[in-house]
Amino acid sequence: MIAHWLDKQSLTRKILSPFFLLLTTLGLVATLGVVYQTRRTLIETIDQSLYTLQVNMEQTLRGKEDRLRSLGQVLAGAWAKGLDPEQVLAELDKTASLARQFSLFQTTRLQQWSPSMARRAELARTSGRAKLNITTDATGKLSLVLLYPLGDDPNGPILVGRDPLRTTLLTQSLETLNGDFYILDTSGNVLAGSRPRIPNLGL
Repeated sequence: MIAHWLDKQSLTRKILSPFFLLLTTLGLVATLGVVYQTRRTLIETIDQSLYTLQVNMEQTLRGKEDRLRSLGQVLAGAWAKGLDPEQVLAELDKTASLARQFSLFQTTRLQQWSPSMARRAELARTSGRAKLNITTDATGKLSLVLLYPLGDDPNGPILVGRDPLRTTLLTQSLETLNGDFYILDTSGNVLAGSRPRIPNLGL
């Protein structure tokens, strides 16, 4: 059909037609190449931004963990020497804001805690090692919780430190990405995020 059509065209058209066809093909290939490269660049940019955000959030959480552990070690050492941990906190922070983050609880009072917290405290006491967990209180607010057993007595006190994980921390980190960020537990349940719930993506 193309050969029959070319037979009816003038010599000029016969010569130029392949060039127009070639230019059209090259233009289409170039357009598809630009679209592909743009898409690839966009995906790489998004991946890099998300990775950077992940690293920043991990560093923020790690900083909170290290801070709680360090203060816990200081207070445990003070308790071992017979000092009042609250007095030590007051010396570390004249505003006493740190003092409100730490409390001493007797193991015999574990039944007054929530079942999950009592279980974690019992594990910390049994192992004799500090335990860090992300927990939610009765109002749904998220906190990083340190459980630090003091001494070797199975019925000895446990030092409890809390550092709230505010939603604003997540929201501020996402302002430049215009996205959402969530912390999930191992079962996929939302612990915290820039929204109360993960929206339905409609996939």
